[in-house]
Amino acid sequence: MRSWEELDVWSCAYCDAAFGPKVVCQADHVVPLAEGGVHELWNLVPACETCNLGKSDRPAEAWLAFLAGEALTERR
Repeated sequence: MRSWEELDVWSCAYCDAAFGPKVVCQADHVVPLAEGGVHELWNLVPACETCNLGKSDRPAEAWLAFLAGEALTERR
C-alpha cells in the first residue's frame, strides 16, 4: 500500500490542515464502518486527529456540512 506522501497528500481532506509535527495524519473512513463502509483504500482519506475524532461515525457529507456551518440532521 502506498503512503499518503507517495500519493502527494499533505493536508487533511476535511479542513485542509497541513500535516506536520503538531498535526498528525490519520486514516478516516469516508463511509464509516458503522454505516457499512469497508476498510479499503477507496474509502479512506487522510484526516487530522481533530477531524477524525470529530467526524466519528458520521458520513463525510455530514462532517463537511458541519465544518461549513450548515445545519445537520440528528447525529446518531
